[in-house]
Amino acid sequence: MPSAWFSTAARRLLHEDTFELVVAPAIADLQFEAPTVTGAARIRAYAAVGVALGGALCIDVERDVRVLIANGSTLIALAFLQGCYYTAMLTLILGSLSNPASVALVLGLFGVSTVSTAVLFWPSRRAHLRIPE
Repeated sequence: MPSAWFSTAARRLLHEDTFELVVAPAIADLQFEAPTVTGAARIRAYAAVGVALGGALCIDVERDVRVLIANGSTLIALAFLQGCYYTAMLTLILGSLSNPASVALVLGLFGVSTVSTAVLFWPSRRAHLRIPE
């Protein structure tokens, strides 16, 4: 079946409703037209599905970022607690944080804490999320 790998990839990457509304119709068009077209027309049909997949991915990322921003205060608090924990452990190991290298290390720890918290609490791909307006 043409475009089966598009469908598999899109189902894994996108929210269910975005897949059904944006990518599934493009895949259906490709499957309907696949037996009758050849050459450049087939390439254009696959490119159209690729564009639909890219657009749907942009929609979902924007939606997920809105959800993260709506929960921003909780995420900031979690990242701050994680950074404080690692800073305390680093202070115990080093004895003090008076030199510039230690301060840079602490700032790096807070940066890593922020990134890891955002990644761990990124909205699930399969979840039906309410979009904050």
